[in-house]
Amino acid sequence: MSAGDDIWILGITMTKFGKHPDRDTVDLAAEAAMGALCDAGVTMADIGVLAAGNLMNASAGLGQQLQKQIGQTGIPVYNVANACATGATALRTAIMAVKAGEVDYGMAVGVEKLSGAGLLGAAGTKKDDTDVWTPTGRYGAIAPVDGRIGTESMPGVFA
Repeated sequence: MSAGDDIWILGITMTKFGKHPDRDTVDLAAEAAMGALCDAGVTMADIGVLAAGNLMNASAGLGQQLQKQIGQTGIPVYNVANACATGATALRTAIMAVKAGEVDYGMAVGVEKLSGAGLLGAAGTKKDDTDVWTPTGRYGAIAPVDGRIGTESMPGVFA
């Protein structure tokens, strides 16, 4: 495959949005993975690489847990965490493996369970109106991660 060849997304699915108190991230990821395989008309036996995106439990090895849940092991797994771009990073990882000619089919799965995590609803910090914006750090080059919004939530950090 050359660098300019097209990559096709054959299947996709999404779990129903909600809190799901009776299910964990592996359950949610497995539902999405199996639905995407069905939508694509392929099986895990066709998949040559798995990219699993999860931020809140980044060190938990979601990809390996997912493989065990859906019955496939022995293929390369990349666990990625990139804040609000985690799912897109997982997709890019699978695409690059296909483009490199390493595999014919790759799977990307992104999953989070945010209920109770506080990731989107931080309490915020009170800003001093006299200090509009003061960079700190070496040579004064580092701005606060939250800009001027004052919430320090993930959307504020990414903005």
